[in-house]
Amino acid sequence: MTYGPATHADVVEFYDGNLPVETLRVIAVRYGGRPVGLIGIARNARFRRFFSEYKPELAPLLRSITVLRAIKAAMRIVHEQHGIVWAEAEHAEGCRVLQRLGFERVEDEVFAWRH
Repeated sequence: MTYGPATHADVVEFYDGNLPVETLRVIAVRYGGRPVGLIGIARNARFRRFFSEYKPELAPLLRSITVLRAIKAAMRIVHEQHGIVWAEAEHAEGCRVLQRLGFERVEDEVFAWRH
């Protein structure tokens, strides 16, 4: 398993050709040479959003050193952003991870990274 800046080909393969409308700056986690996880910033005209998505085959490996290093690399992208970066947690574990990364809870599952 490896990680590094996602290429356009990684994003196309990860989303099966159905690309998001937002501009992405993300780290790809690759397993068997295929992108199985993306983590980083999705940006549109209104705001920046920190997100992560992964394929089912990555689920049992989420606590691996490689994934933790990918998260750290994605946080470097967050630190480079100007203004607020938003995030939304979909479950309690996501809330805990965002808080550990330094995001502050704004309301319910909505978090913000402020410089």
